[in-house]
Amino acid sequence: MIRKGLAYNFDWIGCECTIVGEAGNGEEGVEMIRSLNPDIVVTDVGCLLNGIQMLEETMEAYGYEAIILSVCMMSFITPRRLCI
Repeated sequence: MIRKGLAYNFDWIGCECTIVGEAGNGEEGVEMIRSLNPDIVVTDVGCLLNGIQMLEETMEAYGYEAIILSVCMMSFITPRRLCI
């Protein structure tokens, strides 16, 4: 529901952005990043196949900017990993 809200209720065109895909979990996200090579990835750090793990697996190889959201509870360890 939050993913759909971000996709359809934010003025992406006004920001000169186009949504090229949506993934239901981190595994799908990794595959979509590999196939679509986006400029920006918006992710929930708590998604299945942890969003952080998805970023770690793809960010260096594909060189995109990441927008990181947290829509669920997360431990204090998670934000520390984001800063590394």
